Amino acid sequence: MPQESQLTLITAENLSTIPWLLHAFSTRTAGSSRVYGGNSLNLGFTQHDTRIAVERNRVAFLKKLGALHSKKPWPLVTLSQVHS
Repeated sequence: MPQESQLTLITAENLSTIPWLLHAFSTRTAGSSRVYGGNSLNLGFTQHDTRIAVERNRVAFLKKLGALHSKKPWPLVTLSQVHS
């Protein structure tokens, strides 16, 4: 299980001025995934990681962000990022 206290969230100052937008960017550390170096906070569903690990990571990310409602995570909007 990810350790939420060790998760690092990064926010953008210009996005923080939008009152209805709760946002953050994550780093790769302190997650449940065993791929990409282990203990990785992988938030994307890939063929290299398990769905269970990614779902745990997403819940931990949203919990750290404060995006829970009645103990259920809010919808998550993600981007597709290519490392090349």
